[in-house]
Amino acid sequence: MAIVLANADGTVYHRYGGRSDVSPMHMSTLIDVMQQGLETHRSHLSATTDPVSKQTIKVDQLVDQQLTGMLKPSLGCIHCHYVREAQQHAAVESGNWNPSQFWIWPSPKQIGLIMDQERQYLIQKVIPNSSADEAGFQDGDQIISLNGVRVLTKYDIQWILDQSTGEPTQIPFALQRTNKTLEGILRLDRAWKVGDPSDYHWRVRNVFTEHMIKSLPTPGFTGPQLPRLSSSEATFALKVQTVNQGSYLAGIRLGDIVLGANGKSDFNEVSEFYKWCELQRLSGKDIQLLLIRSGNPMNIRLSLEHLNYSKVDQAPKLDVGFIIQELPADHGLRVGHVSPLSAASKAGISIGDRILSVDGRSLGTFNEFQSFLNQKSPGDLLMLHLTRNGQPLQLGYHLPDKEAKKNEIARLSTAISEKGQIVTCTVTVKLPRGKHIYSMHCEGFGLPSSITFRGLGYRLINATTEPSPTMVNDGIEPMWIHENTITFEQKLEITDPDRFLIHLSLYAQICDDHHCYELTSSAYSDGSSPDFFEFIGNTDDFPKAFQKTDSNTPDRTTDY
Repeated sequence: MAIVLANADGTVYHRYGGRSDVSPMHMSTLIDVMQQGLETHRSHLSATTDPVSKQTIKVDQLVDQQLTGMLKPSLGCIHCHYVREAQQHAAVESGNWNPSQFWIWPSPKQIGLIMDQERQYLIQKVIPNSSADEAGFQDGDQIISLNGVRVLTKYDIQWILDQSTGEPTQIPFALQRTNKTLEGILRLDRAWKVGDPSDYHWRVRNVFTEHMIKSLPTPGFTGPQLPRLSSSEATFALKVQTVNQGSYLAGIRLGDIVLGANGKSDFNEVSEFYKWCELQRLSGKDIQLLLIRSGNPMNIRLSLEHLNYSKVDQAPKLDVGFIIQELPADHGLRVGHVSPLSAASKAGISIGDRILSVDGRSLGTFNEFQSFLNQKSPGDLLMLHLTRNGQPLQLGYHLPDKEAKKNEIARLSTAISEKGQIVTCTVTVKLPRGKHIYSMHCEGFGLPSSITFRGLGYRLINATTEPSPTMVNDGIEPMWIHENTITFEQKLEITDPDRFLIHLSLYAQICDDHHCYELTSSAYSDGSSPDFFEFIGNTDDFPKAFQKTDSNTPDRTTDY
């Protein structure tokens, strides 16, 4: 919850409250802010100049235009944070988003200040060697103003910092120390806003902000810092847990362990690593990451300045044994990494090779290479015309089979064999004790679970069935929930066994009394066996399945 003290002319005096679970609100603090806010109000009324006019933002239109589909608020309630998310979503879709826009509402810790929780203008601690320390801030000082704006809460500080550029900047300040008023200049270096992306993870944990996953900052992935690995001399290790599409296309995968970059591995913490990466990006430099995947060391080169933060592409169907990177300014394709012991490695392909053509065809973009590759089959000969250190080179090898990863959630009742066949697709969700998900069909509190079917050669018979949910009424709005192991079933009628292809997307929120987390699964099957396999890529080209319904089809208002 957040409270804003404002004037009718649109001027915001002070802010109190936010989204952090480590910043509980206190009634005594709120009363103090409101009482002192009256002084701010009187000062504003006595000002001789009119407030600066601002461009009007029609919030409902902005959110309605930008947050569409699953991102769209389903209960008709527009939260304050939707506005910034809608603006960032527009920037992502237009290709104008850049990593510096990720670091919004910086914490006072970014400049070296830890504020008292109740009297939030009081400095509890100054972090040694920070910008605030160098500017002369001390423990126990009271902040009067930053950049000429009166400060009563740490959220006032966050707003002032948010309005400041991420480039080197100077912010004037006024402090009260004992009975003296002190003034000075807070000097912030380049990329000072960059911190630990995990502090921002709440922004990508609900359905309305799911799009922000692909907008993670430089270098496009995040994860926790691990203890020093016994098998490595590296002093830094980060396990990749979230990847945006730009870094995925560059070759980063979930579970990768990043040990360093450009020969540097002495990062003390994740925020230091991210700040270093951002400085490389601002300087227009590439970085070469050293990482471990499935126990094997790898080197992957990232062009930070030109990482694509908005494009979502389907992963190639075949494993060519090396990673394709699209270079900026129409400079073509480059080999970003070669898998050890792969057919490509044995053929002599090397990291950094520039690709001129494949099988005599000039392929200048990742999409062109992918489209070409999706026409190939395991065993086909691939001929590459390359340049290495300016010298032309021609190499060839046969494409290997790629083992697909089996999906453990979805399964068909039998393999597909004939037209008219009736098959059941079962989706099983096993929940930990004390967790629940929301019903697909009963309307109530919470975001309903959903399964979307796409593909060819079949149609759906009736809607997806679910077990009878349990109603929980906390006095506000009833919740219809499932616990333990839940089995969803969808009957299919096969219309064309030769063209059969099914893709399903599962979405659910796994919740307890305190938190909710997202469960997503994307899987496909060609019907040759009952198994489904993991799918990574864009499903927009998959047509939605046609639904054959009858009078027994449940809807969102089904009464159990």
